[in-house]
Amino acid sequence: MREIWNVIFYIVKTDCQWRMLPSSFAPWELVHYYYRKWSSLGEFDLLLNNL
Repeated sequence: MREIWNVIFYIVKTDCQWRMLPSSFAPWELVHYYYRKWSSLGEFDLLLNNL
């Protein structure tokens, strides 16, 4: 899960497109799946409120 978060932070920081992620990261399809799942559950809002 830590690697998934790292890739999401990378995308936010660099404004990289999903399909153009470096090959050293997890597959973009997997990261995108978790991103959509967590954003639909409101996890990012919860995280930002706690920070």
